[in-house]
Amino acid sequence: HDVLPAGVTPTTGALVSIRHGRETRRLRIPANPREEEVELDEGTFRELARGPKDSGDLSAPHDALRVEVSGSQLHGELELIDTPGLNDISKFRSLVSRDEFPRADVLVIVLDATQAMTKSELELLREALEAVGGLQRTGATLEVVINRIDLLRADDAATVVDHVATKLGEILPHRPTPFTTDARGALQDPDGESAVIRAVAPRRDRHP
Repeated sequence: HDVLPAGVTPTTGALVSIRHGRETRRLRIPANPREEEVELDEGTFRELARGPKDSGDLSAPHDALRVEVSGSQLHGELELIDTPGLNDISKFRSLVSRDEFPRADVLVIVLDATQAMTKSELELLREALEAVGGLQRTGATLEVVINRIDLLRADDAATVVDHVATKLGEILPHRPTPFTTDARGALQDPDGESAVIRAVAPRRDRHP
């Protein structure tokens, strides 16, 4: 379901809450509780979703964005928070992402198979987890997703998965089991026969 702007380079630069709704709506949620929510047209929403051009002040209150999506893609009580990447070129955006960690029940870290778990990504994730006191303190679980795995040969894919698991095992209390997928392929053909598309079903059962 095409909800947020996407591209080859990092595209989403703002916090966006995605929830189930009776109809698809795009809203701006004012930081000031005395102000009313504002419904946005798609163009304005996408512009705001790209985030502030200036670094901003992390301590100052900021408006948030929310998308309410109709249909069966989301469970009624599930809320997804899309954040800028931890390795965003803007340090401000990275800090915004880190500060959302304590709110999460499940943290989903999405990596690109063609450059998965670089040294900078690992260090940024380490700093982010230390800043919130670790997963034990927040009670959150961590899911590691390696996307675009379809671009690698089978032996290379296995090497990447092992590399990611090993590196994350250095900063986590356990060695994680990364989940590999092809998000674009799954979007275009949700019932496709590709193993990395069919592997999504067990995850739905795990987190109903």
